[in-house]
Formats: sequence, structure tokens, C-alpha cells
Amino acid sequence: MAASVNHLISLQRQGSRLLKNQSVAVNLVCFNSNRTSITRIRRLIYTRMYQTLMVLPDGSTIRMRYNVPQQIIKLPIDVSQLSEEEKRRHTEAHKPKQQVVIEEDILDDFNINEYSHLWKKK
Repeated sequence: MAASVNHLISLQRQGSRLLKNQSVAVNLVCFNSNRTSITRIRRLIYTRMYQTLMVLPDGSTIRMRYNVPQQIIKLPIDVSQLSEEEKRRHTEAHKPKQQVVIEEDILDDFNINEYSHLWKKK
């Protein structure tokens, strides 16, 4: 935008016939910290590299530059290299959890006559 404004101003200074009697109106917008993005920017190719934390299967971490803005990348665990105990823990952690069914026992021993004194007029 600044380049186009500079171009218009240079044309006006050169005495162009089109811009001789016209003034240049520029609408400048200054964004501040109140401008925000609600969702992620939907781009296929990002123009810069972003700091990302990569978690290796053994739990160690590496800081690296990645072309998509993500905070953490966790690499999958190779199950074939785990011991039997670790395989069992890994498969138990990834099994769907059984939902607990809560049965409510409602006691139906309510007697309205016990509270009749509250609405009787004396």
C-alpha cells in the first residue's frame, strides 16, 4: 500500500495531467493488540518457520524449526521394540474405557401427611 501511495505522490510531483488538481487521500489503518484471530489461519504453505517442541518416543525433547505453527509434535511409539510389560501397559492405555453405570435407588417413602401442618391455617 505504501508503494502505491509513493507512486501516486511521485506522479503528482511530476505534474501529471491526471493528478494535477486532485489531492491524494490515504486511509491508514493502525492495528493494535485488540485485533485477534478466532481460529487458525487456513494456509497450505506458511511463509516462515516456527519454533516447535518435538517429543521423541523415549521422552526426550528437541526444539526445532517447523513450517506449520504447532507447539508440540509427539512422535509415535514403535510397539515392536517394547518389552512385554511395556506392551501390556501401552495396549491397556489405548483400550476404550468401560463406562460406569450408576444405578440410583430412589426411596419412595414420602408421606405428604407429615408436612400437612405447614399449609393448614390455624
